[in-house]
Amino acid sequence: MEVGIPDNDVVEKEVIPQLLGADVVFLVSSLYYFGLNAQLKTVIDRFYDYNHELKNKKMIFMMAGYGTQEDMDAVKLHIEKLSSYMRWKMIDQIYVDD
Repeated sequence: MEVGIPDNDVVEKEVIPQLLGADVVFLVSSLYYFGLNAQLKTVIDRFYDYNHELKNKKMIFMMAGYGTQEDMDAVKLHIEKLSSYMRWKMIDQIYVDD
């Protein structure tokens, strides 16, 4: 049984078209159990079908959360890998703790 994307999918209808037209991608997340929040992860997971069209953009990432900078280390690695994989030039990363 194949499951398709629902017709009312906000990511597909609103977010992806905006991303495709953008020069700079600004991703923001709270720190959630030492990782990205589920809402942002859901959007990132949807990049897959558009990897080629989304390449060569610029990126800014911001995270805030309760904890220390060390608590954000896994996210820092994840975002660096994402930026490299998507071939996005990292403009800046901002990590705010406590």
